[in-house]
Amino acid sequence: MYWVDLPDVLSNVQDIQVQRGVGSSLYGSSAIGGSINVLTTNFSPERSVTAFAGAGSYGTRKLSVAFNSGLVDDFYTMYGRFSRITSDGYRQQSWSDLWSYFLGVRRFDPSMTTTLLVYGGPERTHLAYNGVTRAYLEGAVSGNARADRRYNPLTYENEVDTFNQPHYELHHDWQIAPDLRLNTTLYAITGEGYYDQFRTARSLEEFRLPTFRVKDPSLYPLSWYKRNADGTPRADANGDYTVTKSDLTRRRNVENREYGVLPRMAWEHAGGTLTAGGELRAHSGRHRGEITWLAAPPPGVAPGYLYYDYRERKLTTSAFVQEMAHILPRVTLMADVQAVRHLYTLDRDSLTRYRYDAEFRWISPKAGVNVNVTDRLHAFTNIAYAKREPITDDLADPQDYWNEPSFAARETTFVGGQIGQIRLKNPTVKPERVLNFELGTGYRSPRINAMLTLYHMDFRNEIVPWVGQISEASGNPVTGNADRSVHQGIELEATATPAHFLELGGNVSVNNDHFVRYTEHQMDWDAWQTVSLPRDGNRIAGFPTMLANAHARVTHGGWSLGAAWRYVGRQYLDNAENTANSIAPYHVTDVSLGYRIEKRFGLKGMEVRLSVNNLFDRLYEASGYVDDVYAVASQNAIYATPYFIPAAPRNAFLSIQWEL
Repeated sequence: MYWVDLPDVLSNVQDIQVQRGVGSSLYGSSAIGGSINVLTTNFSPERSVTAFAGAGSYGTRKLSVAFNSGLVDDFYTMYGRFSRITSDGYRQQSWSDLWSYFLGVRRFDPSMTTTLLVYGGPERTHLAYNGVTRAYLEGAVSGNARADRRYNPLTYENEVDTFNQPHYELHHDWQIAPDLRLNTTLYAITGEGYYDQFRTARSLEEFRLPTFRVKDPSLYPLSWYKRNADGTPRADANGDYTVTKSDLTRRRNVENREYGVLPRMAWEHAGGTLTAGGELRAHSGRHRGEITWLAAPPPGVAPGYLYYDYRERKLTTSAFVQEMAHILPRVTLMADVQAVRHLYTLDRDSLTRYRYDAEFRWISPKAGVNVNVTDRLHAFTNIAYAKREPITDDLADPQDYWNEPSFAARETTFVGGQIGQIRLKNPTVKPERVLNFELGTGYRSPRINAMLTLYHMDFRNEIVPWVGQISEASGNPVTGNADRSVHQGIELEATATPAHFLELGGNVSVNNDHFVRYTEHQMDWDAWQTVSLPRDGNRIAGFPTMLANAHARVTHGGWSLGAAWRYVGRQYLDNAENTANSIAPYHVTDVSLGYRIEKRFGLKGMEVRLSVNNLFDRLYEASGYVDDVYAVASQNAIYATPYFIPAAPRNAFLSIQWEL
């Protein structure tokens, strides 16, 4: 999920539910590591117009206007919001220009409610996804760490992402009878866009371009030619020099379409609630890679040359039945079973000629018990079994010339002496499967809410990109599965209102995410030999060892003062559990101060707010990855270079909002 493709969607979010573990069947084919449910719309029975303006650090600006129609003709209510956000970005060349809209109409009938939503917005963003090495973080490049860490390796001014992804949703809630309710959601998503990239001294072969010969070895840099052992250009018997590399710019185009329906019917009976539903989701995408400029163009190759062009489809169907049974006055039993099927298709790949159909299907059962020990205290336990299918890039990536498909067999057909298609069969990357256990207790009172949860997720076949297994076709490392891994921990969350003017809250999660059985594979391309190292017991990359948040809010009169603190434990960037290739633990404090005026100056209300993020100006890294990975067979070792995405130091944003 790329949130930049949904600009300013948080302005219309009423609630965000984050569920770790196996996701609920109520929202379609379930996730297994965690899921996010975002509840949107801002319909109101009262007519209003709201305007918002704000400005802050790094040239950040936001303008927004929203309206509510109130109830019209006793049946309808309408809501709309339009906004624009621009920013220069903290890092160099990381500007963004985001437009956003959110439109909704709701109709109320005696036994049903119908809601139509249309939202999205075009975005243009200079790409800044590449990290920097530790030398930049420490100021070893210029001597000024604060300047060095802002460096963006993507310096090409046109390295810009342009995308627009409108969402269309129709929600229908029908109370068929006092004990029978039908909810139906239909949706469509249409996404189109592209991004441009500059690449230096790249192999023509990588872009499926032919090498070519010239008479003059001084036309291009020496490294672009076939060379002799001493580095000089190599001439053939005719005195020609072969050009094998070039600088170039490319455009990656994508056109996505997704359509779906999610029906759900609930029957309230004497013993509880029986719910049945399903999902039908169809996704299709066309991907095209276009060469827009070449410093050393082969004869006959003009701008617009396509070096990849393919279409992929995914059809998802699922059905579930869930019973919430009140077996005793204070005991509720949940039983759920879901059937899931995913069908992937890759076709019309005009360059690699790959074709495949890959099907994944399974049954996912869930069960749980909740006991209300008292009116305030409850305890619960859940168990669930689920799977997750590989994504398309796990199976094959036709965009990457060097990518090797994760299939055990190939069937090649020829047409007129040329390859007609290569049918890929028997995927070697398997679906992930997990057995999830949870045990917890919760307390709720007028002033205090608290929840304690212990969880244990026993994974088999967790997918590991690029280095999960050895290809049966070539012996090279490809995306595959870890035999067994574990994600477990303890979570505590609580909120409290000690006084009418004070709100407190926080949560902490202590996590242990590690491999039980997994071997990493890398190629030593010099020795042409695979190096395999066991990672049993190592922590899994990308999972912080601890997460903690705390917040407080004080209100008095029209004033409000808020503070939020967050802590993120160490994050390893690779599976070697090497501290040098990790993000150090960090903690950050944010504060905000606001003042609200009610019903003055002809307004319903007006609020001015100042927010300061990273109050204590800490330098830290939000995320990272490893690259330049290589193996040395003689040392039986694998090496990698860590890259880090720096977070912004202290920054501020001042806003004012008017309500008419």
